[in-house]
Amino acid sequence: MRAARQCLLCRRELPSPRDVDQGILDDDHRGHGGAVPRVHAATGNAVPPAPDFSQGDDHPVVNVTWDEADAYCRWAGGRLPTEAEWEYAARGGKEGLIFPWGDTVSHEQANYGKEECCGGLVSGRDRWVGTAPVGSFDPDGFGLYDMAGNAWEWCADWHDDEYYGRSPAADPQGPSSGQLRVLRGGSWYYWPVKLRASFRGKSVPSLRSAGFGFRCLRDASLDAFSLFPLTHEQALSCREVADE
Repeated sequence: MRAARQCLLCRRELPSPRDVDQGILDDDHRGHGGAVPRVHAATGNAVPPAPDFSQGDDHPVVNVTWDEADAYCRWAGGRLPTEAEWEYAARGGKEGLIFPWGDTVSHEQANYGKEECCGGLVSGRDRWVGTAPVGSFDPDGFGLYDMAGNAWEWCADWHDDEYYGRSPAADPQGPSSGQLRVLRGGSWYYWPVKLRASFRGKSVPSLRSAGFGFRCLRDASLDAFSLFPLTHEQALSCREVADE
């Protein structure tokens, strides 16, 4: 049954986006301490609510909408990555693997939930029922942390199941319109199939979730893609870099 489900998922994931401009994912968008007030400052919206589990300043910012994530990245001198850029970064130069690190997954490699939906799970190196401190697991081949698990990451694109069947081969930018925005990477709450490098999540852009976070990208000419998702602590340093 699971194999059949995965095959159905793969139909809308292929062909995998390949040739992209190599911007750089910016450092992590961390925790509900320092970063959340700055998300508020960037957007002018109310402070995003804290999740119903404990977070430190080194945990990823969650409960942000797509518009808030987009506004923060622009305020900090970057932007949200396109879905193609995100997948290129997640694969870390290792094409053809199911996950960023290989073809199998365990709680030694990422923070994710139960084997079947849904809920957090403590097992092995994964000692957190909710989000983990960013960088708690090994990075991918590009040195990027948490590209699978911990918190979903908003991408710039509108979602379309059929888009990659007709998209440009080089640097696809996503559909011009839609109802749902793309999320990538899986989270602490979901089962491991959603951590696959090719898995395409989606949501209405206004939704807040304790499993939704983001990271920013700066174009290669500006020299940086975040090594981590945005944490509370990191947001200030991102702003300082943008002001230099």
